[in-house]
Amino acid sequence: PEQRPGERLARCRCMQRPRDQDNYTSMASKVGTKARSPIREFDLIRTLQQRHGRKSPSVIRGIGDDAAVVTSGTGRWSVLTTDLLAEGIPDARIAVTGNTVVDALLQAHAAVRRLRPEVPGVPDPLVESRRLVLITGHRRENFGGPLESVCNAIKRLAARFHDFTFVYPVHLNPSVRGVVERVLGQGAMPNVRVVEPLAYLPFVRLLASSALLITDSGGIQEEAPTFGVPVLVTRVATERREAIEAGIAELVGTNEGAIVAAASRILELHDPARSAAAGANPFGDGNASRRIVDGCLAFLDRGESSWDATSS
Repeated sequence: PEQRPGERLARCRCMQRPRDQDNYTSMASKVGTKARSPIREFDLIRTLQQRHGRKSPSVIRGIGDDAAVVTSGTGRWSVLTTDLLAEGIPDARIAVTGNTVVDALLQAHAAVRRLRPEVPGVPDPLVESRRLVLITGHRRENFGGPLESVCNAIKRLAARFHDFTFVYPVHLNPSVRGVVERVLGQGAMPNVRVVEPLAYLPFVRLLASSALLITDSGGIQEEAPTFGVPVLVTRVATERREAIEAGIAELVGTNEGAIVAAASRILELHDPARSAAAGANPFGDGNASRRIVDGCLAFLDRGESSWDATSS
């Protein structure tokens, strides 16, 4: 029977759930092309793949976020990239929705407040103290020396700020676990807790209770600002520039001294009462899903040629 494009994509998602959101976006773009849906691939994808290799995470992300073409039944089309204004797309045709990750995070945090899930390896009094430093790290470019430098910085910070607890839920990758457990594990420091990976609700509770986040993860950079948690990004570059520009995050790289200096400035000024207040998140306010649905419905109801983002 005849199906709308969205139904085809929904069936595809049920048949095969990719490992992460970026891969799902990639798959949706490709399947949408085959199903004659409004999702199309942009030639930039092939250029990026040739330049960086087909398995590069930035290329996969680019398929969905940076390079897509939306078409209408009339044959008209619009190029959607992260540089919409540079592409000549007028303001009236750009709807800033925010990231749906913030919508999901706020729903999860509501469940956390209701259920108060246990954080394995971190007793409740420590969680409630709001004197926690949360560390995550798993990026391949930081394997080896850079990750060891980060761990050495954590060790120095733990020795200096003995009234804070440093919690590191360690990724299962042996290239990560080996370094972390050697430098920080086995009771090396009384106020450092190396724990197993956490389920999402305990992790959200831990994040919301933290005084500082030190991470090389991308997604968590978008979550921490909701809880007013400052972020130190242990990478040489980040695609989440909004947090840097808003003063919520700082790009420190993996230099041991730079991490210690930046973290010390934050922890010396830490006020548990102030950190308990929710922050303004430049990545979203929890209403992105509604804005996306409204925009899609307006697009489908009125057609691409008459769609106005400012009226959605």
